[in-house]
Amino acid sequence: MNNQGRIATRIIVGLLLVLFGSGCGSIKESFDGATSTLTEGIDNATSAIGLGNDEAYEEGKTYLEAQAYDQAILKFEEALKENPDDTRIQTDLAQAKSFAAAQHFERGKALTEKHEINGALIAFEKATSYQPANTTYATRYQQEKEKYAKLKGEILRLVQEGEESKQWDQSIRGLESMKRYESSFPELATHIQHTRQQASEYHEGRSDAHLHQQAFQEAAQEIQKAAEYDQNSSISLKNKARHHLLLAKQAWDQNKYFLGYEEMQKSLEFEPQNPEIKKFHAHLVDQWTDILYNEAVQDQNTGNLQGAKDKLSRISKLKPGYLNVESLLSELQGNLAATYYTKADSLMRQEDRTRLGLALANYLIVREQHDSQYQDLEEKIALVKKMLLEEVQLRIAVHFDNKSSESGAGGVVYNQLLDRLRNSERLKNLTLIDREVIDQILQEQALGQGFLDPSTSPQVKKIKGAHGGIFGEVLRARVKETGRDQPTFGSSTYVSGTRLVPNPEYEPRRQAVGSARQDMVLAQQELTNAEVQSKQSQANMMATQQQLNQSPGSQKSQAPIAIGSILQGLGSVAGVKAARSRLTNAQNRLRFSEDELARTPPTLEEEITDSFRYPIYDLKLEGEVMLAYRFVNFTTSEVGDSKTITKTDEILDRYVQGDPGKGVNSDPNELPAKEEFLQKLLAQAIEGAAQAIEDKMANFSESYYEEGKKAEEHGLEEEAIENYMRYMYSTSDLSASTVQHANQYIYDKMGVLIIRRKT
Repeated sequence: MNNQGRIATRIIVGLLLVLFGSGCGSIKESFDGATSTLTEGIDNATSAIGLGNDEAYEEGKTYLEAQAYDQAILKFEEALKENPDDTRIQTDLAQAKSFAAAQHFERGKALTEKHEINGALIAFEKATSYQPANTTYATRYQQEKEKYAKLKGEILRLVQEGEESKQWDQSIRGLESMKRYESSFPELATHIQHTRQQASEYHEGRSDAHLHQQAFQEAAQEIQKAAEYDQNSSISLKNKARHHLLLAKQAWDQNKYFLGYEEMQKSLEFEPQNPEIKKFHAHLVDQWTDILYNEAVQDQNTGNLQGAKDKLSRISKLKPGYLNVESLLSELQGNLAATYYTKADSLMRQEDRTRLGLALANYLIVREQHDSQYQDLEEKIALVKKMLLEEVQLRIAVHFDNKSSESGAGGVVYNQLLDRLRNSERLKNLTLIDREVIDQILQEQALGQGFLDPSTSPQVKKIKGAHGGIFGEVLRARVKETGRDQPTFGSSTYVSGTRLVPNPEYEPRRQAVGSARQDMVLAQQELTNAEVQSKQSQANMMATQQQLNQSPGSQKSQAPIAIGSILQGLGSVAGVKAARSRLTNAQNRLRFSEDELARTPPTLEEEITDSFRYPIYDLKLEGEVMLAYRFVNFTTSEVGDSKTITKTDEILDRYVQGDPGKGVNSDPNELPAKEEFLQKLLAQAIEGAAQAIEDKMANFSESYYEEGKKAEEHGLEEEAIENYMRYMYSTSDLSASTVQHANQYIYDKMGVLIIRRKT
């Protein structure tokens, strides 16, 4: 039986109890029981036609309004199970499904744009399930399923292609191009890693095969490819080892045996247990030992005793007990020190000091023999080093004039430039001669007033050891500030006070309270009238019941009268219930209106505004420094071209004379002082000049290298060694390739390293 059937039954039972149930109990009890049953039936009927409170349906409507369509659908379906014929629920459910389908469809499209195929599939499936008749939804869902299957198949195809064709690059590129779908295919990362590992193992195996065949170029190339695919420690070590192995082979083929041996040692450091590398290492050692022995014998025969000793010593370390190496070393030891010591002393006795570098090289060879009979050796080495450094030392005079409007600028530039050059790490052997010393010497030599300039500078070469001079001028040094005499003005509105004004919300709320009170009085009157009417109806029903009790035989004939009386009584009960509900609502409205009025002040505080006009200064600080200088070579009397260094800068700042009390914060003048700004520009210009001078002076030692190189090319061995020695003791960059060349040349000719290699 449905709800409506049960309700009708309750009403009929109530009427029968009233009509025929008077035989037991009082009239009032019969009336009250009937009234209760009928009232319950009426209430249920009211609920059944939509006037009651269906909790699931109401929750569904709340979700629908909040656009939570999936939750709304669940609640509407729950409500529809209880009331399957309710058209309102059916309508709202259909609307919720329509909205939910559209929502999921749009979400699916958004996820597709983000390449989140799995999420898109779920969204499109939801949309289709809510609106199965919608062809747009169904078509898009089918397309997305096909796309998913196609992508999955492409991933598997690329993996298989790499394994079968060994086209690893193409396979990996294809897989990595699909990484945007990784959220839908989490196995993609595993496939890429596995393919890389397979590729690395493949090329590693090919490298091992080439190494076994002593195809070092191919072995290095293959292991490099393996390392590109997989950077694990084992592959990395093999890559380094075979790279150095290839370098060793290349050096060996070019007869660079020492370099080849060093690269071979590095190769063994990274892969010490590889039998192929160990075998090639042993082969190189055997070959190099034979070559060194033949060269040592040749050096001994030509008088290069130190070279012979170095080669025999190396053989002794490479292959102890090789032929007669130990006896030859013993024989050389006795003659070597005396020969070079005598030659060094002879060179030191020359008055022109043109062979100090060669003398030092000979003394250094003697030191390496560790012969105790030369007690004064270290003193002689120290002396010749000192003399050599004096010879290669660069002595420069500096002079700056001021031709700018800034008083004292020339002195500032002169002093700061001297300090900067003295502290330069690039100018290893630079001595700066003070201007006062130069002027004094010039006065003593009767050169004008002792003023140093390009015209008198050639005479300065008479000054002991002076090589050149730097002559400069401060052409411009100025700073200018603008903007203080032409301010603009700003305006700001600020609160200068307050005043009380009527609250526009107060009067409507006061009227609402009056209206609510009137409604409550009317509702109270209606309730009183309804209660009086209800009592009258009850009295009428009791009178009717008494008549029926007094005339039992006439109950059936009096049934219409009884039913009318009962219905009248029920109506009066419903009227009381409705009147009481209206009174409750009126009381609630009155309380709400009174609360609103209590929270509403009759007046409001209103702000009084005013305008504030204030000056704005757009300040600008401009500065310029210009230096000019030239280099004069005192030795050659060559006057270099004039060089100019210009530094300019400007700083902008906004200065506002504000008043925080009027809503305008002051913006202070943050421009630096003119003197500070000028000093900054001078420092920048001095730094620019110093760097240019450094570049010029740092190349001074290069002339020794150039002379040494010319002598080497013409076969002038001693002259080449002398200039190379002077170059190495004057340059600041001992890591330069030219220094390495000079060092190697002296070692090749004399068997001594002036600059030791770091180990």
